[in-house]
Formats: sequence, C-alpha cells, structure tokens
Amino acid sequence: MNIAIVTATILTLAVPAWAAENVQLRLTHEKPGPNSDQLEIVHQDPAAAPLKEVVFVDQKVLVDRGEVKSAEAATAADGTPRIELSLTDAGARALRRDAGRHVALVVNGQALVTGEITRANEAGKIDLSGNFTKGEAQRAVDQINEATPRR
Repeated sequence: MNIAIVTATILTLAVPAWAAENVQLRLTHEKPGPNSDQLEIVHQDPAAAPLKEVVFVDQKVLVDRGEVKSAEAATAADGTPRIELSLTDAGARALRRDAGRHVALVVNGQALVTGEITRANEAGKIDLSGNFTKGEAQRAVDQINEATPRR
C-alpha cells in the first residue's frame, strides 16, 4: 500500500493600504448609454443637506491609479477651485488629446467630482476645473493621494 503525504505552505503577503484602492479618470456623458455607468456624487456643504448628483461615466477608463503620481488642490486665476494631477508618461500620453473634455474622478467606484480638463501638457500635468467647491476639491485630492502609491 502506497501512501502519499502532501504538505502545503500558505504564504500571506502584506499588502499596502493603497493596493485595494482604485483611482480612475473616466469621460462623462450627458445621457445614459450602452457603454456608460451611472454613478452618484454626494455634495456635502456644511451649511446644507447633502445633495446627490447623478453622473453618467464611460465604462472605458482613461487613466487609472498606476498612472497617477499625485494630486493637488489649487485655485485658478479667476479664483475658482481646480485640481492638478501629476501623471506618469503613460498617463500623460493617454490624456494628451483630451483637453476640453469632461471627466469624472472616481475612487473605488464613487465619483468624487466632475469637470473639464483645462490643461494637459507634455510634462504629465493636467488641470481639472468644474462646479466643485474648494472643500470638495481638497477631499478628492486627499482620497486620490491616499489611494495612489508613493513615487
């Protein structure tokens, strides 16, 4: 009688907190379509009740977490808030022709803000301007930076 003994080793790897996070830039649409997803943005004004906004985003991801180096909240020359994203070379190539297009910043399936890409340059910097407050811009930047691997 032959007896086989099988042993197995289970290896547990430590995964950085950001590894489970998902950051995406996705085009927005005015109406739902066959290649779009419906997401909600919850605007949280401390002086008012939360306001939900429905947005339709393309299923295709333009840029993901691996292509975002960092995010920063800033103010445009006219005083409106904006978000500056620093991208890898691959991310910059992906968005080079998208200046003027409207996108949503999505983290873990939650749309944080939407806006227009007002600048996309060769150095991998893009600016996003939209109808969001300074507080919303800062919250989005904080979530993006928490979800992005340090480079």
